[in-house]
Amino acid sequence: MLSNNEHVDMLLILRECRNSVTAAARTYADRYPGRQHASKNVFRRLEQRARETGRFLPLGINRERPRSTRTPEVEEAILNLVEENLKLSARNIPQ
Repeated sequence: MLSNNEHVDMLLILRECRNSVTAAARTYADRYPGRQHASKNVFRRLEQRARETGRFLPLGINRERPRSTRTPEVEEAILNLVEENLKLSARNIPQ
């Protein structure tokens, strides 16, 4: 994942290259050889996301809520719960 500084550098280079994502990707790779090189699509999505949301990262990234854990035990418990009550809604299954 890129840092905020890297995102800012990418946007500055994109502006320097007059919003040409192809030229920006090339310039970024030349200017920062030690960094991960971003494709033109990364530049395109970064600019679009910054304009639409004011954020560098997609809205689903770095949320406070942890991902649920899918283990065989949890899956078995859910299947047993549903088998006991076939009318049970997925929304009513405890987390």
